[in-house]
Amino acid sequence: MRNKGFMKKVYKDFGEFVAVAVVRELDFFILEAKYTSSFNYNVKKIMDDLKQEGKEQVSFCVIFNTQGEIAIIDGFLVGNHIAKVYKEKLENYYKGKSLNSIIRATINSQEKVQRDFALLNYKIIYETLHEIYSNITYKKEISLSLKKWYGIPDLDTSDIGVILLALLILEDIFRYIGIKMNNYGDIVNNFK
Repeated sequence: MRNKGFMKKVYKDFGEFVAVAVVRELDFFILEAKYTSSFNYNVKKIMDDLKQEGKEQVSFCVIFNTQGEIAIIDGFLVGNHIAKVYKEKLENYYKGKSLNSIIRATINSQEKVQRDFALLNYKIIYETLHEIYSNITYKKEISLSLKKWYGIPDLDTSDIGVILLALLILEDIFRYIGIKMNNYGDIVNNFK
């Protein structure tokens, strides 16, 4: 389906892998996106802070339209933002344990713990994507194929793009850490 060569690389920490996986899935799935006003505001604030620190080159990573909304943004900014939020929320949920130790413990756990971890991961990724995107345009043929692949062929909601993108990212995470998930559709159904 897609080149998964990036999964063979060893990353210094798991958050770095998540950022790379997110960027690859964003590039694969999204044709065009509109961002929430909250995300627009946060990006402008980050850029202003970086400019005050003397890091002017950051302005090349984001282009705003005449309404002040993000028109083009470097995927690595979005990927790093999602990875940062993912790490913060997981570490907060597990009461301050480091992301790498959470992953190690999950890999060595029973199937029930791994399933609960999958639900938590999906929830975090899904909610984070909703905080960023107000609208996602994608190829319908790809969505039909993915819905069938994930066992949710009849699911038709207004946020199906976010659901599929979250599942793509979740699938990469679980393949990388070597946990086999049999039915991603159950995760979606148990979340709603």
